[in-house]
Amino acid sequence: MSHRQLTDEPLVALVAPQHPLANRERVNLQALAEVPLVDFYSGTGARRQTDRAFLAAGIRRHVSFEIDHIEWLENLVRRGLAAGIVPVSTAQRLSALVSIPIEDGPRRQVYCIWPQPLSNAAARFFTVQRHRYGGVGARQRRRP
Repeated sequence: MSHRQLTDEPLVALVAPQHPLANRERVNLQALAEVPLVDFYSGTGARRQTDRAFLAAGIRRHVSFEIDHIEWLENLVRRGLAAGIVPVSTAQRLSALVSIPIEDGPRRQVYCIWPQPLSNAAARFFTVQRHRYGGVGARQRRRP
């Protein structure tokens, strides 16, 4: 099997401008566990990333809202009902909200896996992705 990593980016806290955490330079997972949170439904890749981060830190959290679309997360955060945890690239698109780096926070890593060497078209796709997103897609490893 071959694979390439498409992205590797930090997750950040996303809050409304009036949220109690909005004026912080950084937050930690404990601070986020103490406020209402919105996250994706259990079993999704995004939810597994945040669940693993809190579990690894030994912190219990309560997810107040479970959603299936980023628009719902944005709406709940904008109304001040919850804080969210999103990739930094997503937070940049939601400029009306406040994004806060998470100390020792989780990262979003996306990989593409395939069973054979890349075709020319697929190799070009990865080149375009790397240039477009500044990702780390240059790595390829073959497994025996």
